[in-house]
Amino acid sequence: MSGTEEERCCVESLRAVKRALEERGAGLEQASRMAQLRWNRREQLLVAQVATLQNEAQLAAFTYQQRLKRYLLHISSIAEQIAGYCKSDSSTAADMQTHTSDHSTTGKPQKTVEERQISSETLLVLQIEELRQKGLQTHRAA
Repeated sequence: MSGTEEERCCVESLRAVKRALEERGAGLEQASRMAQLRWNRREQLLVAQVATLQNEAQLAAFTYQQRLKRYLLHISSIAEQIAGYCKSDSSTAADMQTHTSDHSTTGKPQKTVEERQISSETLLVLQIEELRQKGLQTHRAA
């Protein structure tokens, strides 16, 4: 082989390597585009899932907030009833005292169902007031 034939073989070899590298580069570019499309679709799916979860969380928060308002209204109503019982006229208090003293002859005074209910409601209101005094915040229903 002469010098020009060697150069020609070398040039042909370089061209073949160049074509192979270009084909490989094109394949990698295509694979990269396909991967980018897959990642974009995955990202859209995840964003949609996050939005759905946020909406569900907001709905749950709203539901629990409404329940809390109802409970606070109920507690306020009970507190008003207890205040009404406490502010009742003295004749009712005297009647209750007479009723209690009648039961004291048996050894232990028996509480009526209404008195037990008032006691448990009073306890609940006292516990709420104690929490408020300790600095815990409760939200009043509008």
